[in-house]
Amino acid sequence: MRRARYTRSPGGFTLVEVMMAISVMTVGAVAIFSMQSISVEGARRSREVTTATEVNRYWIERVKLEATLWGPTSFTLIDWLNAIPAANGASSDWFLPTARGTGDSLVTAASDWYGAPIAIPSGSGAAPAPYCTSLRWTRMATGTDEVARLDVRTWWHRPNRATGVTIQGCGADQVAVTTAINNIVDFGVVYSSTVIRWQGVPQ
Repeated sequence: MRRARYTRSPGGFTLVEVMMAISVMTVGAVAIFSMQSISVEGARRSREVTTATEVNRYWIERVKLEATLWGPTSFTLIDWLNAIPAANGASSDWFLPTARGTGDSLVTAASDWYGAPIAIPSGSGAAPAPYCTSLRWTRMATGTDEVARLDVRTWWHRPNRATGVTIQGCGADQVAVTTAINNIVDFGVVYSSTVIRWQGVPQ
């Protein structure tokens, strides 16, 4: 009696199995690449907000240092404090802080991508400043106990803004800038505030 001989087929995958595996791998790779793109975008935006916040802090500290001269003795080097309105409750318009003379030339409203002060770009076709800073005062109390609130804003153009949306330099008209940067799709902005008090003791 002869036994039937069985031949064992070599192991492997069918074409259908290979195609299914490739499809699953492709879907997973697309998901990973999409997450990577979102992570990069989130990191970039976080860096922009962090830099703008540091620029605001820088300006708050500079103005608070100048505010130590805000007292009964007259000083000529308090350019930023001179914008405080006289009437209680009144607010100044947003304005660009400027240098206070020799040795202060890099104290400008413009900052580079690292937050360091730079000259405001000017001239035909000049690129906008990476970051621009404006100040605004509000008088909160008058008399013997004078108090004022300082608002600081630092704004920037978003890289994916609409075509043609550009503010030259840091904007010649701060009222127009205020309206423009309300569009959070094209601009980013960070606001900070602090309070300064009248130094009643003569300097």
